[in-house]
Amino acid sequence: GAGNYTGSKEATFTIVEASITGSVTIAGNNIYGETLTANVGVTPSNCTLTYQWWYSDNATATSGTNISGATSSTYTIGSGLAGKYIGVTVVASKTNYTTKTLTDITDTAIEKKAPIFTVDVSEIGIPEGETATVTITYDGDGTISVSTGDESTATVTISDKTITVTGVNDGTTNITISVGEGTDYEAGTPIVIPVNVYGTPSAPTITPSTTDWVNTDVTVTMTGGTEPEGGQTLQYKIGNGSWTNYTGTITISDEGVTTVYGRAVNIAENTLISPEVSCTVRIDRTAPSNGMLVTDKSTNSITIEATGTSDDLSGIKEYEFYLNGTLKATQISASYTFTGLSANTEYIVGYKIRDNAGNVTNMATKNVTTSEVSSNITLTPNTTGWT
Repeated sequence: GAGNYTGSKEATFTIVEASITGSVTIAGNNIYGETLTANVGVTPSNCTLTYQWWYSDNATATSGTNISGATSSTYTIGSGLAGKYIGVTVVASKTNYTTKTLTDITDTAIEKKAPIFTVDVSEIGIPEGETATVTITYDGDGTISVSTGDESTATVTISDKTITVTGVNDGTTNITISVGEGTDYEAGTPIVIPVNVYGTPSAPTITPSTTDWVNTDVTVTMTGGTEPEGGQTLQYKIGNGSWTNYTGTITISDEGVTTVYGRAVNIAENTLISPEVSCTVRIDRTAPSNGMLVTDKSTNSITIEATGTSDDLSGIKEYEFYLNGTLKATQISASYTFTGLSANTEYIVGYKIRDNAGNVTNMATKNVTTSEVSSNITLTPNTTGWT
């Protein structure tokens, strides 16, 4: 029949730990200096996760060389890993759960980083013998080098990230700045900078229409020499006047001696000025002054002399002597004798003066009568002795 049981009985139980499931995926750009992130998804949640980043030459590796200090969920790619594959090992643990090891590796090898590589100028213009500097901005680890296309035009030196360009001779060239490939950085794209070296212009040619004394306007023209780099402007000044840009023929009208100066100025660098050149213009519009003096006469001749004559500018060139309006002589001397005249006869004698500029005076005239033939008869005996 039914009844109560009093006593004890032993039983043994085995507790089996549950499994952790999940995965890890690396996200980020596989480039030096970029940050990779280990994205972990596990079940159950609230597992304890530990991280170790490593690298390998093998794209399918599940372990490699541990990276010292890389034990967080992110890793900023360090130096010397270009060409390597970066992996991460994540250990997930939780009480009463079996520890789970998860791994992932980058799908491509780590690439070198493109550098920041710029300069502070796009073109250089310097006078001969002077310098300019170029400052380089560069964050890479390659070697910076610089070269010039023509050392006879410009030379270059480099110190750290500063380039010094020295102008040598008038002309144009280029400098090329390059950065090589480094441990962690790619080579930069070479930068080419045009260099214009401005030279001192050669002296222009200045030419008057005449260098003689004249009594008309004189024109002056200018011609530049070989065009320097930067171009040139021709300038002129008259006497002590101001420099004026030459745009065409210069006309000189002032009487007297005038000096016209010329020069060439580099347009790009106006401190570069050629040697000055000059020409002299001589204009005399005033005829000489004159007067007349009869110095001698006889029955058959009259001598006159131009007196009080002067020409303050070009000077007297010659005298023209006239008898009764007819030119008888042209000479340098101011005195002239009319000969072969008739006795006791009135003549109109005169002269003109011509200066070296071609100015001619009005004719100075005077009425002069030749001497009479003497009426005295002189008897001369054939002897003065007794016969």
